[in-house]
Order: sequence, then C-alpha cells, then structure tokens
Amino acid sequence: QIPFKAVLGNHDHLGNPEAQLAYSKLSEQALAHNSRWSMPANYYHFSRAIDGTHSVDFFALDTNPIANPLFDAREQLIWLEEQLKKSQATWKIVYGHHPLYSGGDHGNNPEMIKQLEPLLAKYKVDLFLAGHDHDQQMLRPNQGVYHVVSGAGAKSRNVRWTNNTIYAATNFGFTRFRLSGQEMVISFITGQGKQAFAYT
Repeated sequence: QIPFKAVLGNHDHLGNPEAQLAYSKLSEQALAHNSRWSMPANYYHFSRAIDGTHSVDFFALDTNPIANPLFDAREQLIWLEEQLKKSQATWKIVYGHHPLYSGGDHGNNPEMIKQLEPLLAKYKVDLFLAGHDHDQQMLRPNQGVYHVVSGAGAKSRNVRWTNNTIYAATNFGFTRFRLSGQEMVISFITGQGKQAFAYT
C-alpha cells in the first residue's frame, strides 16, 4: 500500500499520457490522503521531512521531451531551475524515465546531458534517478551528481561496466534509499529480495 510518485516514460507517450494524469485525480478522490497513484502533472515537485531539521526535495520530470531533440523542453527546464533555486532541503533528488549516463542498452543520452547536467551541477543536486534501461546501475558522480539507474522491475537486459560504474547488475530487482540528515544509503535489491550491493 505504498504510494507511487509516477513519471511518464517513452511507452506512456506512445499511448495517452493525459489518461494517467486523470487517473491520478481519480485515485486521490477515491483514497483521499492514502492515494497510491500520484502524478499530478507531467512534471512536479514534492518534499518530505526527514526529522525536525532535515528534509528532501524531489523533482519529478517528464524526460521524454528533454531526451528527444525534436521536442521543445524549455518550459519544463525553466520550471526545474526555478524549483531548484528555491530549494533549501538537505537533499535534492531529481528523477525521470531516461538516464543521462548508462552502461545499459540505450547508453548515454547526449540531449539529457546537454540540457540537464548544467542545472543539476549548478544547484548541487545530490542524485539523478532513472529507469529506461532494464538493469541496475550506480555511477560515479559527474560534476558532483550521483547517477542511479533502476529499471529492472519488470524486464531484464544485459549491462556493461563503464569507466564511471560503481555497481551494475542484470536480472530483476529494485533500489531502496534510506536518508538521514547526514547520509543517504542506496541499496540494490535482487528479485529474490536479497541485498546485492549498498553504497553510502
């Protein structure tokens, strides 16, 4: 019964993204404050308190127009910069479907790197989290930003180690994050529920 803070992926854009936004509204009405499906807009921001002093800000993106040079993502990028500029949180996590860097099938995305990395670095984002490649990866920080790919929830593909790889694995699994005011622990869990790797 945990809530899903969803973002749109490339397959969603092949169908009807607006239907998922509409479903989010229905889910909120039906379940009141215990909504399991939450995607209030194509891109949005939310915060969570860690304790009385520390918090984490999440910035959920629709990376489809950012990853594809045929589309104009300026409005979303302006919004992201405004939100990052205002953030006073202990941790800043930006997430979306497409990774900037990956040793998976799709590899690095030059458009994502060109358009997003300057903002992530400028506003000292701690982590960029993505899926798209059906594997698990943790990559060394680029300009101070760590990159995690966690796309092995429903499908598995091969992954290669790159010069920036801290961890990479194929087969099913998911990634868990635990945050305090002082540290973030990233755990890679297998499809059998076993911790395969952890990084602080």
